[in-house]
Amino acid sequence: MGLKRIDLYRLSHLFLPLPFFLIPFLGGNHLSLYYVTIDKFWIESTFILFLILAILINVVNKKIREICGFIRFLTFFLPFAAVGVISIFYTWNRFYTINNLNVLSWVVGVVFLFSISEKRETLLKALLAGAVLSVFCMIAQTYLLFPNLFKSSLTGSDAIALSERVVPFSSFINESPLGGFFVTLLPIALYFALLKKNILSVMASLLIFFGLLFSMSRIAIIISFIYFVVLAFLIAKKKLNLSIKSVKSTGKNKRKILTLFFVTILTYVLLILPLYGAWGEGKQNKSLHRIHERIVNRIKNFPEHLSTLDGRMSLWDAGIDAFSLKPLVGYGPGAYDNAYRKFYSGGLYSQHAHSSILEIIVETGVIGLLSFLFYLYSVTLGLRKLLVNNGIYTFFAISFVSSFIFSILNISFEVPSYLIIFFIFTSVFITDVEKEKLKSANKPVSYIVFCFIIILLASSFFFTSRAGLADKSIQRVIVNSCV
Repeated sequence: MGLKRIDLYRLSHLFLPLPFFLIPFLGGNHLSLYYVTIDKFWIESTFILFLILAILINVVNKKIREICGFIRFLTFFLPFAAVGVISIFYTWNRFYTINNLNVLSWVVGVVFLFSISEKRETLLKALLAGAVLSVFCMIAQTYLLFPNLFKSSLTGSDAIALSERVVPFSSFINESPLGGFFVTLLPIALYFALLKKNILSVMASLLIFFGLLFSMSRIAIIISFIYFVVLAFLIAKKKLNLSIKSVKSTGKNKRKILTLFFVTILTYVLLILPLYGAWGEGKQNKSLHRIHERIVNRIKNFPEHLSTLDGRMSLWDAGIDAFSLKPLVGYGPGAYDNAYRKFYSGGLYSQHAHSSILEIIVETGVIGLLSFLFYLYSVTLGLRKLLVNNGIYTFFAISFVSSFIFSILNISFEVPSYLIIFFIFTSVFITDVEKEKLKSANKPVSYIVFCFIIILLASSFFFTSRAGLADKSIQRVIVNSCV
């Protein structure tokens, strides 16, 4: 019996971080490309399996916190999800609506795992590790994938798609929401870098910041600059309690500071200088040269793009027209593109709303917006109470505000990774508030909640597998018909 308990304890350490490690790769993209395939089906199905396994092992091993905080989260989250469930009966695109609800089931599972886990920092570190790997995927796409794509003879739609893939995007639908993902995650990376002050934490924050800059998302870069200023102000005014001890002039501390400084400089030398070298006179790497042109263009036209919101106003006008036709209940989650086409009058076209609020009101109407605002209301109540504790809650608050501002102005909630971390970082202000006043849930309630989560995730795995296999079958038919 003791041996089994030890094995379960080791398994919990092994499998607990894996779902969080895979979150940065739930970017919603599937590309069958030369040199590498970003396979959405395998990433998503593996993520669900690891999530189920992590929950099962933690519950069996009894390494869990009280679930009353999670029940409180469900109280405020379920109205938003319920609107989507009801919309199945009237949605304009039933498959996309069910797929949208499938992602919300992932949110429920991940928040449950995060809320019951005793070692939250381990989960957050796994999330950061996945983000760092995502940055290396961007670098690999730049140096390996894109150059080989240019060597291929592409025509028609393939050539058009390649011309639009200038900036590396990891597994996201494009680089813009990837920048939003990094800007949401960076405050947590900074928390570990400032608190732990070890080489790995500092390197992780540097790499994530590099990924943010490399995504070239203007909105994300502006938001990151603002919260860097806020953090500097809080630290200067000693409003931020990070337990930063005074550094004495000992040889050990001097070596530590020099090591961190050397790692910082070396990281940016290894990442940025090769890019500038490739942009030299030879211009042998065509894809890197195109990235350089994109950077120069965005810097030169930054004031113009900022004033016009880069064409978003025309997209929002059509979305508002769609909302005015069905203002109460909307068109159904995931059906934004169907509604947008009805009012599309030429010019700039996009499948995505480029605004979380616009997406919510078009897809779920005023009822959906009110349910979402009800959730945000509970978050703000908890935020006001937990900020007194300072520490990591301050960084969670910065992530929440940054994420929400970015989502209002860009593609965000359409991407599973972004939606998941938004609800993870906001859930702490619901699950952790007044923990000492929350009574322990009785065993029947705990078992009911646990069974509900497992059934929900099992159903999600079944749907994801069927949808993924169907998509692969369609791709094979298309390939065979073209041969």
